[in-house]
Amino acid sequence: MKGRNYSLDFLRTAMMFLGIPFHALLLQPKISYISDLWNMRVFEFLFEAIHTVRMPLFFCLSGYLSALLFAKYGVRNFVINRIERIFIPFIFSLFTIGVFCHFLTVIMTYQQQNHSITESVRLAFLNFDLSAFFLIPPTHLWFLYYLIFYLAILVLIRVLFIFLSKTKAVRFSPFKSVNPKFVIFFFILLSFIATYYLFSNDWGKAPHLTFEILPYYFVYYFYFFAFGCINFYLKSNFELTFIKKYSSLFLIIAAFITFLKFYPITNLNVSFWVKLIFIHNIALWLFFFGLLGTGQKISNRESKLVRYFSDSSYWVYLVHVPILLTMKIVFPDGVSLISFLTLLLVVLLISLFSYHFLVRNTIIGAILNGKRQENSINIFYNIKIHLTKQTKPVLLRLKNILSY
Repeated sequence: MKGRNYSLDFLRTAMMFLGIPFHALLLQPKISYISDLWNMRVFEFLFEAIHTVRMPLFFCLSGYLSALLFAKYGVRNFVINRIERIFIPFIFSLFTIGVFCHFLTVIMTYQQQNHSITESVRLAFLNFDLSAFFLIPPTHLWFLYYLIFYLAILVLIRVLFIFLSKTKAVRFSPFKSVNPKFVIFFFILLSFIATYYLFSNDWGKAPHLTFEILPYYFVYYFYFFAFGCINFYLKSNFELTFIKKYSSLFLIIAAFITFLKFYPITNLNVSFWVKLIFIHNIALWLFFFGLLGTGQKISNRESKLVRYFSDSSYWVYLVHVPILLTMKIVFPDGVSLISFLTLLLVVLLISLFSYHFLVRNTIIGAILNGKRQENSINIFYNIKIHLTKQTKPVLLRLKNILSY
């Protein structure tokens, strides 16, 4: 575990685990289970805040880590590593978890036609089209689908750089003498243009429903992937002092700005789209640097707990959607605020239990996270030991009483 970057572990865990409340809210259009207007605003804010920063930061981290792996392994081993960690899990999950999600969606469709759960399941089995097995949408796995293309582009660019660097007539060093702060500032400004074209064209479309590449979504997220890659080669590592110092302030301001999305700014003589894009990008970058700064604050701390949740986060993200869909089928009606929070806890616990007992020490765990460190935390074993220490004296006393 020596030399491990715990800030990246923290950020990876946050991005993956935030998918649970995001998809739970997504399954509740119009958030109809909340009757109080204030509570509705709070849940809309939560949904918008997660949606604003989660995927951009995920692709930025993916780009940074991809560049790091390139520097560590070289082209050949990098390709092998990414096939093992990205391509194989995507294909396997697509024809297992993806098919199951599609089947659960069919059940929900029948259920919405006022059929009982039992009847909906029976109709889904009878009418399930086997050809759909090969026509399933990428569902929540779409980010892996896009990431595979980004990695292929990165390999091609890297091979081109190597070729140019070996050419005697050309000494190719694109990142030499470039100020990292200037690059970050440039990307921030450019993001307004990228967001404008995304909102004007592909916004409202769903990349999880089709294997067709949505061009503006593709370019938008590749923009953040490239941002992560370039920051690695510039060796900025996002370790700007002011980001770490003011990370909490960034998050607070970002939360306030995100809440402004729900209230029109009528005094400004600009279009709704311009106002929305401006607010969206300011909130995005404040959330972005706030989370990065929070991660940097724990970067020098060795944390087995963070490592455990980081290792589990990949699996938790893959399986949480079918668990959520199942819960939605069993409890189809609107739920209260307490029930919603309970739903999140149940989904998280089921996902973690499945990881610990079915994945962690298996070949699946090795594929998703590589060879596990022997001294990494065994969270459920520690819970068992703690409970044993607490209950053993009580059980012995009870045994003595009964034997007497």
